[in-house]
Amino acid sequence: MTQTGLLPTIFESFNARALEPEQVAKTFVPPDYFDDTLKRAHTLIVGPRGSGKTTILKMLQSPAVEAWKSPIADVYRSKIDFTGVFIPADRSWSEQIGALGEDVLVWEHKRILGVAAFTTHVLRALVEAMQYKAYPPKDTSLVPHRRVELSRNSEAEIVSEIAEKWYLKINIPSLVSLKHALTTRLSNIWEISSEESLRNPEGRGERLANIKYLHLNFLYSAGLAIELFDDRTAQSQSKWGLLFDELELAPQWIREELIKSLRSVNSKLLFKLSMSPYSQDASLLHSELSATFGNDYNQVALWYAHKENGYNFCKALFESILKDYGLNPIEPTKLLGRSAFETLSEDYETSAYRPKSPLHARLLSMAEKDSSFRKFLDSKKLDLDNLHLLSEDERAAAVRKIRSLVAVRDAFRVGDNLGQNTRQQQRSRKNPTVYSGALSLFSIVEGNPRWFIGIIGKLIQDYAKDKSRIIATKQSSEVQKAANRFRAYLKTIPCPPLKKQQPPRGVLSALDLIGSFFHDVVVRQNFTADPPLTFVVDSRTDDDLIESLGRALNAGAIVYVNEPDSDIILQSLRGKRFRLSYLLAPYYKIPLILGRPTSLNFILKKEQEDIWRSENQDSLFSSVEQSDD
Repeated sequence: MTQTGLLPTIFESFNARALEPEQVAKTFVPPDYFDDTLKRAHTLIVGPRGSGKTTILKMLQSPAVEAWKSPIADVYRSKIDFTGVFIPADRSWSEQIGALGEDVLVWEHKRILGVAAFTTHVLRALVEAMQYKAYPPKDTSLVPHRRVELSRNSEAEIVSEIAEKWYLKINIPSLVSLKHALTTRLSNIWEISSEESLRNPEGRGERLANIKYLHLNFLYSAGLAIELFDDRTAQSQSKWGLLFDELELAPQWIREELIKSLRSVNSKLLFKLSMSPYSQDASLLHSELSATFGNDYNQVALWYAHKENGYNFCKALFESILKDYGLNPIEPTKLLGRSAFETLSEDYETSAYRPKSPLHARLLSMAEKDSSFRKFLDSKKLDLDNLHLLSEDERAAAVRKIRSLVAVRDAFRVGDNLGQNTRQQQRSRKNPTVYSGALSLFSIVEGNPRWFIGIIGKLIQDYAKDKSRIIATKQSSEVQKAANRFRAYLKTIPCPPLKKQQPPRGVLSALDLIGSFFHDVVVRQNFTADPPLTFVVDSRTDDDLIESLGRALNAGAIVYVNEPDSDIILQSLRGKRFRLSYLLAPYYKIPLILGRPTSLNFILKKEQEDIWRSENQDSLFSSVEQSDD
């Protein structure tokens, strides 16, 4: 019998943009914040690359809602009380037109053509949603969601009136013909741009002004069509959600238009906008006349500043991937083992501290080779052989919070004689298994579905073949491969010179300085139970460096440690607190904990003095570099 786990699966596609809504629904696991995106309110959905923005929006479309077969799908179907219209960012909105026109067309004319392409794109997506809503389903296994009945005569009347208002000529008054006419219009806009770039500029403004459809407003045009459709189908109280994806790829003027639309007074329209966390457009959300958070729109952050908040989603996704491979359910810890960084249950923790336990052995090892750790134990009057006799509160106050620090420090610290040991020697371990275990991997993937599938999904795929427990070295190997691929990408993000007379480098050079600093305070310096492991971008940070770090934030390389109800779209990083992505933690040899904050300027100044004089900074970490093969 064929084994499902040995066949290609839906999880092999890392980007939901390439999947149809029905495919996304097949394996969709709702994260904790999914409920917030369903509300009858304008919503900003904010997250770095791979955090699931596209998946969330696609799951708000009727094709996905109807195809979702999860036991909890019916609950969510009842909550999604609007018709979703998915609108991906498209290069034709400005990039193609701008490239074609080059310097021939002035900005005003390029914008007219770009606006027309954007409006046509929105209207075409709207017609597709109407078509799906009104036409009988071919698949009888679908669970109908917000379907309507539309007779051929009613369809013809609606389409004829819409076509007239949108300046479209159609031969057959049907929704299909209306969609095809809009596709033709997109081609016509491209042709106009090409022709105008070759024609005499004299009279160009008048020529463009006379093409009426170039001046349609997407909001009013969509609103008109929705009103006609809903009235004809006796759905006058219904709502429609315009789901705009990847707005960071759209031209700035489109983002401005959509952010202004968050104050839309059209009661039939909801705007769901997906964006990256760092955007200079954030100023539009703080102007005097702009929409306000809590009143005009909600915001949803697709990241977890505190790793524990993402565990439930990771466990659910773990179960979903097992099911997709045709495997029986299994506890993540039984397949991947326990993490050195996890908080244990009270019963298990008591035995974990007993003499000769792995945890006791690690603490004893650290005490034997680290005099500063021994001093810490003495100051707390802690006897390692009697830790299991302490009360729960005593362990929590004195020991439990240092367990993660000790795990990393013991794994990478050579000993007290650091005067003869270089940083290279301190980082000599190539495959750090201390980062293995279910909750370590859940932390490392950051609740990012793409990273989860790329690392843990690959491990489950291998497990599906031989059904043997996944050993720690194999887990660490997959993490290292993913981290190296991620670092290769980060090298492409430009960064200004961090010291005079040095050439520009990738943003990875700045992250390496930060990672090196955190490693030193955790591993090389005297032991402290509360080391700095987050940084605050202070007022002395260079503007160009902030821009580079902003792009690193959008890539997921750094994570915003935001306060509850604070703005999650940042125009500037100044005064904000961040940590390094846990995907990079095994590379820098730092623990998977938040830690206290320190100034970014202090980190860079100290690290430049200690490290930057080296002619080849990458050599500091070369001992752990591995190929992606």
